[in-house]
Amino acid sequence: MAHDDMPDGEPFYGEIDFDYPLVAELAALLDAKLDDMLTQAEGREEDADAAGEWDYYEHAVGLGFVLLQQYVTSIIGPSAKSTLRRLGQEPVADVVHHAANFWKHRGEWCHVIENGRLRFDVLADAKHAKKRKETIDALLKDAGVDVHAEDYPLSSVLQCIAGPASGRFGRVVSQLALWRVDVRRAQKADGDAKP
Repeated sequence: MAHDDMPDGEPFYGEIDFDYPLVAELAALLDAKLDDMLTQAEGREEDADAAGEWDYYEHAVGLGFVLLQQYVTSIIGPSAKSTLRRLGQEPVADVVHHAANFWKHRGEWCHVIENGRLRFDVLADAKHAKKRKETIDALLKDAGVDVHAEDYPLSSVLQCIAGPASGRFGRVVSQLALWRVDVRRAQKADGDAKP
């Protein structure tokens, strides 16, 4: 059953997903803004990159991943670790989580210009930040995006998991909502259901 066809507040395996309607609405607003930004950038006579258009776009995509990360967190809940170990993490949820962390933590990393490209690095004495950055880099590379080779890595991540057409975040929210059903079923089977 496609989640897009379900009415807002439809029961999910015996419970209502109260987060979905708001997350879906915010994702739709963000998708519309991204579409407007693309139209504006493509309509510019001057270089949109030099004008900073793509930087604004990347910021909006980063905020979208943080929105989706919150939804992933609400799906998992505090008591679901054993269920997730058995069920396995949804690849899209994992990518969302690490893309949001990239966005949230990139300010902790120093900026280095190497071969004419900006890349993020970690100060030598920041062990925890270095491990976090290596984990994020590796997972995003597994998803098809090398954050050191991309000028706008989060936009590339979004395109990898949702496709290039409009409505990108809305499609990812629908994927996560369907995964939520599997998580809830597994939690109930494990006696690990979220209260």
